[in-house]
Amino acid sequence: MKEIIAIMAIITSIATTPTIPTDYQLVFEYCDTYYPNYTVCIFTEWDEEVMSNRANTNTVYVQVEESISSGLIDSRNGRYWGYVKGQHYYKTWYNKKVEKGETVKSYYIFNPENNYEDDIIAVIDNQILR
Repeated sequence: MKEIIAIMAIITSIATTPTIPTDYQLVFEYCDTYYPNYTVCIFTEWDEEVMSNRANTNTVYVQVEESISSGLIDSRNGRYWGYVKGQHYYKTWYNKKVEKGETVKSYYIFNPENNYEDDIIAVIDNQILR
């Protein structure tokens, strides 16, 4: 009888443990909060025509990029950084410490209310929004 009670206690504690949302889930939570009537479009390849004409389309565009961590801290902003895969001149910063060589997937959420290519309103990686 004691064994059954112990097993039930373990099952109860597992069932009530909160789960950490994935980066993908955080993207949709952010968009649902700030742009509830917008469609979310997630992409990996940049489309100049689409991105330069996105204002007034009721669509939030989210670019996904993978990068390789340098394992170093940037002296200007104190953040860990890495290079976007295939683009060694393009640096990205992370929301927390990432060991050298680790691959990080970042979600860049663009402002849907204008057409500026550099108007990123939020970045999500490592289960953190910034």
